Amino acid sequence: MKKSWVLLGGLVVNTFFAPLSAQFSGFDVQDFSYGLGYTYREDQLNWNFAGPNDTPNVLSELEWNDLRINQVTFATSLTTCNRLYFRGYADYGRIFHGKNRDSDYLKSDRQEEFSRALTEAGRGEVFDLSAGIGYQWSWCCDRLRLAPIVGLSWQEQHLRMYHGELVIPVMEEIEDLHSSYKTRWWGPWIGVDLVGQVSCNISLFASFEYHWAPYQGKGHWNLRDDLFNEFKHSSNGRGWVTQGGANYNICGNWSLSLLASYQNWCAKNGTHTIRVMNEEFEVVKLKARLNDVNWRSFQASVLLTYCY
Repeated sequence: MKKSWVLLGGLVVNTFFAPLSAQFSGFDVQDFSYGLGYTYREDQLNWNFAGPNDTPNVLSELEWNDLRINQVTFATSLTTCNRLYFRGYADYGRIFHGKNRDSDYLKSDRQEEFSRALTEAGRGEVFDLSAGIGYQWSWCCDRLRLAPIVGLSWQEQHLRMYHGELVIPVMEEIEDLHSSYKTRWWGPWIGVDLVGQVSCNISLFASFEYHWAPYQGKGHWNLRDDLFNEFKHSSNGRGWVTQGGANYNICGNWSLSLLASYQNWCAKNGTHTIRVMNEEFEVVKLKARLNDVNWRSFQASVLLTYCY
């Protein structure tokens, strides 16, 4: 079923983009390709923040584990005859499995946990955009190519929590839970792409990217009537992405691409901001230290690619 879907997607992409690729022929384009396919993805995300005046140093900590995602991926690359190189991708995915743990502590260093909730997190969505441009060098009659590249990227996760159970201080079901948390990592990156032609039909490729990524998070806890609007997170993040795979020419201009990627992101010493009502029934803004945010992701993809 998935194979048929990918083939159909490839035909649709070819129908819409083949005229576009023909237009590029007047601009001395050496290689132009675009592909559409399926990605299986697994994510992990956690963050924690301190209490007032950093006491305790970890007041609350949330972890999303085993987030499993089905994703549609579109990728394209272009190389001109003067070796100018461009690549980009976009994807959209739906979360179909995941778990969340929410823990609160009275003392520093995660001591005296006074609240713990375990919830389902198998709903939500993710999407990513990235594009980069660079200059490509080649050796061995163009069989080995290397391109330093710079670009911009945008990644978001929209996470949902439901079907919860409180396990500390007592065991009880959390009714009517439908809380959410949204993340955003965006910013510039630098990297390098490497392609090696193994045979007439097979090529191998790899890439590495280092990202500077301001981080923003927004949370809505529907069972907290003392919070006004959404609580917000902000910090300066960093991340790196590595990818490798193979491309096999099926027939003519059509190829099948298999690739795997791993990415690791973190943000530290940020700000946790909430709005609450004080004893005078006034809404006030409170801030605490967002200690760190950590996000790890693994992806495996298969794409049907058309090469012009």
